[in-house]
Amino acid sequence: MEQDYKELELALQQSEEQYRWLFTQMQQPVSVHDIVEDEHGKVVDYVFVDGNLSLERLLKLSMAELKGKSIRAVNPHVSAETVEAVGRVALTGEPLVQDYYSARTGRDFQIVSYSPHRGRFVSIHTDVTDWKRAEASLREANRILHALNTYSLEQAGCRTSHEFIELVTKQLEEYAKPVAVTFNAYGTPILELREGQAAPPAAFLEPFAHAASVSLRRIQAEEKLRHMSLHDQLTGLYNRHFLELEMNRIDSAENLPLSVIMADLNGLKAVNDTYGHLQGDGVLLVVAAAIREGCRTGDVVVRWGGDEFLVLLPNTSAETAEGICRSIAEKCRAAQVGEVPVTVALGAASKTSVDQLLTTVMREAEDAMHKNKLAESSSARSSVLGAHQPHAGGGAKNRKEMPPFSFRTTQVDAGHYAA
Repeated sequence: MEQDYKELELALQQSEEQYRWLFTQMQQPVSVHDIVEDEHGKVVDYVFVDGNLSLERLLKLSMAELKGKSIRAVNPHVSAETVEAVGRVALTGEPLVQDYYSARTGRDFQIVSYSPHRGRFVSIHTDVTDWKRAEASLREANRILHALNTYSLEQAGCRTSHEFIELVTKQLEEYAKPVAVTFNAYGTPILELREGQAAPPAAFLEPFAHAASVSLRRIQAEEKLRHMSLHDQLTGLYNRHFLELEMNRIDSAENLPLSVIMADLNGLKAVNDTYGHLQGDGVLLVVAAAIREGCRTGDVVVRWGGDEFLVLLPNTSAETAEGICRSIAEKCRAAQVGEVPVTVALGAASKTSVDQLLTTVMREAEDAMHKNKLAESSSARSSVLGAHQPHAGGGAKNRKEMPPFSFRTTQVDAGHYAA
């Protein structure tokens, strides 16, 4: 019997030693506490009873220094809510899991508390700082990916550079408020920090800037193609394709009276034959500029064909249209390309009723222009040939070389608008 008792006592001692060894060698800090109750049975404090080496390293205090000390003496910032929560563990035996940030160590902990018996609780402190940071990094990465995907889809819907820049600015204001965005001459976004602000993460800014650059280059290419499809390559005026689209918009009651001017450059073939096509292109550019200058903002100026131009003038009476024709004619007569005089035949007509067809009015303007052209064509050719004084022998060797885009302004008299 006595032998059995000694064996049991030895086994118990070995078990306690093993427990103590495990307790002290645990990597996780472990603390044992007894609660302190007031006269009403309310838990108002708790004291240190025991702890392992990891706890000592965490608190930078030995167990001899901690034993019997109030938690408030070790951590003055402990809240009444925390004391009350662990007090319930010691009184009810119900375990508790809570997250805690230690300002003393700058680390995040998850604390699991349980009660071995009433009035006492044990807390196991697990350092979850790295987990928290990894979790926060993953959340931020997901947020960045979601934002980049959303923003790229929004940018894909832009059709103009202006619309795109407004959208990108809005997106950066939404995601990265400290950043202002500008674009350099090559269309590359330039991101600048506002004064006193921290930079958004490079993990967002770098792919965002790359995606924005790609989108902007795509939009600029589309704008260039759109411009080329709607404009004459030589003069920069609208082309016939644009006119066909614009006629549907401009042919409406609110634009009445709607006037049309047709213009035809006199003697273009003679200029090309005599001085070359480069000189002829120079004359076309002068006429295009004269028509543009003679018209107003809101008028639609179109290169209709090789040497023909058309102007749509919304809310313009026949009298006003004739005045614009005179202005265009004067500007043409006042300009020369080298020694080549510039003359145009002009005709105008007006639509005053919704019952009139715009195509009919355009034919009327063209007929009027052709009548003037017949009257002017012979004199225009004579002017071109008179300006050319060939050397003896004739042929291509005698074609006179001139600066292709030189201009000379002369005084002219106002007259009939078939210049």
